[in-house]
This record gives sequence, structure tokens and C-alpha cells, in this order.
Amino acid sequence: MSNITKFLVSIAGYSGKGITLVCAYDQRDDVLIIAEEGPLVEKRREGFGMVTNLDLPAIDLRFNDARLRDSIGDYFRRASQDTIDLIDKLARHSPDNAVTNDGFDDHGPRYRIAPDITNGQIAVFAACAFAGAQSPISSAIELMDDIAGLYSYVTI
Repeated sequence: MSNITKFLVSIAGYSGKGITLVCAYDQRDDVLIIAEEGPLVEKRREGFGMVTNLDLPAIDLRFNDARLRDSIGDYFRRASQDTIDLIDKLARHSPDNAVTNDGFDDHGPRYRIAPDITNGQIAVFAACAFAGAQSPISSAIELMDDIAGLYSYVTI
């Protein structure tokens, strides 16, 4: 099984033109790579997962406002731990200056989002949400592999 998950993030509805980011997530090292950008794509590419805020028929993760707070926190965690890599030509999509911490509430940190946040910046948050959703899956698969390995020792 490959430790790399490739996926597209297609976002529209914020500032600027709709955008699709091509991303890869290395589950073993917990590294998210945002590698390429292109115009808005509304169809899944063969071999890629699909993340979007649009109402499309075939998606793996719908990114919505309910996922935004956690994905912002995940982005800042990844940025501080160097587990997110936006290639240089995509640095303009870094959401560092589009979001500020606005204190805390019962659910954790609150964030103030700039009114002109771009589709690209939201797409970076959506990529973080998808990577975060993969962690429980990869942990469960590793556990099943470990159990299968133990079973193979017991049975001859």
C-alpha cells in the first residue's frame, strides 16, 4: 500500500477565480505538499481524491464552514512544524495574512478571516482538512496490518 495520497482541491465562491490545487499527502511522515495549481476542475482525475466546496457528484470530502475552524488550526500547526509545503510559485496562496487569532471560546481558538480571502487560501485550508481526515484512516490500516502480522506468527 502506498503511503502517498494524491488529491485535488477545487474551491470557488471566495475572492478571485475558482481554483484547483493538486496536492499529495504523505501519511507516514504526515507531510502535506501543495504542488500545482490550475483552473477550477469539477471532475475527479483518475487516481486522485477530490475535495471541494461545490455541489459535485463525485467527491471524497466536502469542505464547508463547519470544517473551517479545525482546518485553520491544522494549517497553523503544520506551518509551525514544517509539515506543509507550498512550492514557491504557490506561496501567494499561503493564508498566513488572511487569518488572525481572535481569542478563544468554548470550542477553542476563534479566528478572524479577512473579507477578501482568496479561493487559493481557502483551498489550502481544505487540503489541511483532507490530510487531517486521512490520519485516522491510516492509523486504522496500520493497526489492522499489525494485527495481521501477529496472527501470522501464531498460525503456521
